[in-house]
Amino acid sequence: MKTNKRKFIKLLKTLIEYPSVTGHDCTIIKDNIVDFICNFFKEFNIKSEMYNRNGLLFHIPGKATKNDPKPIFSAHYDIIGAMVSRIEESGKIRLVNVGGYPLLALVGNKCRIYNRKGKCFTGRILPEKWSTHIFSNHDIEKQNFKEDTLVIRLDEKVSSKKDLEKLEIEIGNFVFLEPEFYTTKSGYICSRYLDDKAGIAILMTVIENLAAENFKNNIPFSLFFSAHEETGYGASLSFDEKYDEFIAVDIGISGPGQESAEDHVTICVKDSCFPYDEKLIAKMINCSKKNKIKYKLDIFRSYGSDAGALIRSGQDVKIGLIGPGIDSSHSFERTHYDGIVQTINLIENYVKRTK
Repeated sequence: MKTNKRKFIKLLKTLIEYPSVTGHDCTIIKDNIVDFICNFFKEFNIKSEMYNRNGLLFHIPGKATKNDPKPIFSAHYDIIGAMVSRIEESGKIRLVNVGGYPLLALVGNKCRIYNRKGKCFTGRILPEKWSTHIFSNHDIEKQNFKEDTLVIRLDEKVSSKKDLEKLEIEIGNFVFLEPEFYTTKSGYICSRYLDDKAGIAILMTVIENLAAENFKNNIPFSLFFSAHEETGYGASLSFDEKYDEFIAVDIGISGPGQESAEDHVTICVKDSCFPYDEKLIAKMINCSKKNKIKYKLDIFRSYGSDAGALIRSGQDVKIGLIGPGIDSSHSFERTHYDGIVQTINLIENYVKRTK
């Protein structure tokens, strides 16, 4: 089934705009991503199960036969970000990295701080030496960009620690960077948090497409959306049901030394932790070839996924990893709509009987 591009872009942008830094219980925010996702599935009469760490499980209906595998597809809605680490007497807010940002990608970014009541405050992340009318360009450029040299300039009248206490901003509050989402006429999608809001949007779109056929042409399968992948333990849990295959839908790594391409779906054969299941990879390759899906095989040397977290927890399941190629991961990310479509097509055809 052909995917509606405008509808997909709108869905992806909406997901990306929701703050969901790994470890943050974003449900304290009135308008949050968990409610948005659950309401989406309610439209198709698919109930959600929520785990203690805010993981979401959905069971997708279909027509089953005896020989069908029992797959579960995973994506993670948590994103990298930061946390308030120290508040100085002067009112300066220091931060600590959460999930693996390159520090240079933080400098100059607009951000939001959420206190424990879910109230939002905007600001910008800057080095202490930034004004060219106070410091020379030489002094600005030679400073080391470290967590200790960066501060959050809050868009509030604050000049002391007590001022921040009145706003109930304190150590441990989460910091969300503005995503800077935009698309181009040439088909590129540019934004922070394509890792892995793109995976969530892809799976939601697959469900919408299958629902248009009343789930008559697909086998039953499940979806799991994890909330702590960026810290390594998102899917390290025990499901009540036994699954044969666990397929993570995450990002392919496009760049120097990699095979992944932004306009293809990547089938990962190994990451920094594990080789992925050879028979499952072969099934993905055969499905791609049969349905004329553009794919790349790749190895990710500095990468881990929910699939790895799951088997570390002792689950006996075949694991796989697929996703669109993404440039500049954990920074100013970019992919191409064609890569999104190839990933959707692979998943749809994989769960259909025509595969």
